[in-house]
Amino acid sequence: PPFSDPALDRLRLERYPDPRQYELKRALSVLRGAQPNQVVVGVGSDELIDLFIRITCTPGRDAILICSPTYAMYAVFAKINDVDVVDVPLSADSGFQLRVGEIIRALNSRVKLIFLCSPGNPTSRLLRREDIEAIAAAATNSLIFVDEAYIDFARRGGEGNAGMTNASCVPLIASGNYPNLVVSQTLSKAWGLAGARIGIAFTSAEIVTIVDKVKAPFNLSTLAEDVAIRAIANRQIAEERVEEILKERRRVSARLESEFTQAVQHVYESDANFLLVKIAHAEAACKAMESNFGVVVRYRGKMLFCTDCVRLTIGTREDNERCLHAFREATRTLSPSMTASR
Repeated sequence: PPFSDPALDRLRLERYPDPRQYELKRALSVLRGAQPNQVVVGVGSDELIDLFIRITCTPGRDAILICSPTYAMYAVFAKINDVDVVDVPLSADSGFQLRVGEIIRALNSRVKLIFLCSPGNPTSRLLRREDIEAIAAAATNSLIFVDEAYIDFARRGGEGNAGMTNASCVPLIASGNYPNLVVSQTLSKAWGLAGARIGIAFTSAEIVTIVDKVKAPFNLSTLAEDVAIRAIANRQIAEERVEEILKERRRVSARLESEFTQAVQHVYESDANFLLVKIAHAEAACKAMESNFGVVVRYRGKMLFCTDCVRLTIGTREDNERCLHAFREATRTLSPSMTASR
């Protein structure tokens, strides 16, 4: 490089990255309880979603299955690859859980890939592991892609069960009982590395071999791999920050329910680092918060079962206070009757 920086000189950036990403895969396997040959690394989870669609589906013939409301990029990448989408919506009456029987009945020779988002986006709910296992056992002609982008904020059995891995389906990969299972994760959320674009998939060694033949050989930069390895080495700090976010999630949820009773119609239970909230004048409130206060809140009212819903990301206490202030002022402006209680 045409400059000298001791922090970067050690990385030998004049050389191409390790195409095998061995050191990062080894660190990830130790972190999540898998083997290095069961790990695929991508440029964010989006690259992995696209890769698995291209690997499993024939354009113009095959299909993926999704469960709305869910992450929009599954359908976007399906369209890009000329792949159909079969939608078996979640059950809104059972906390946005899978309709296992309906999913199994929807399976046919065309459905090659099933996307299950857990915790869901935008639902924020963790899917029942036994439901995922039932689908994996039944879908002998399909791969099951469990998207765990927000898994570090989830706790199976309640928040008293500490640890950033107890809710994950990665142990199902290690068990070897589900050779058609893929579990994706990311370092963008709990690990604070969204700008580094690091996605991970855990699956069988046989599937990893196939993916490695399709993906670009130098898809992850040396810089991204280095910061990922350093972040994993500081796992304790990441876990402490996650616990702080969980505390803030409880606090913000409680304040929304107690102080904004006129505007807030429902705060959904959350297993992620955000809250799905049903409010009056949702779309207008989002626009007012962004234009008047510079606070971006995602409007989700056009998604299935999410009428009048917004998605509030939980950040630092300072960030959350700024968001609540903007929310109070925006709802007050929209309707004087919606002034938060003091």
